[in-house]
Amino acid sequence: GKGILSLWMPILDSEVIVKAQRKFHFSDIPEEEFASADKMSLPRISDGFSEVTQFLVSQGE
Repeated sequence: GKGILSLWMPILDSEVIVKAQRKFHFSDIPEEEFASADKMSLPRISDGFSEVTQFLVSQGE
């Protein structure tokens, strides 16, 4: 049978924090890739996931 496919997706409430995190953790990735990722739709159960969990990341985590 099929296994369970879960997705945990952090959400940041500030665009400034998102940009700072990207520069710090992913400085080697071209900006075009981030722009493309920003345009993607959020994953859904109908995309084949068993569970999709979004959670808000507090500043400092």
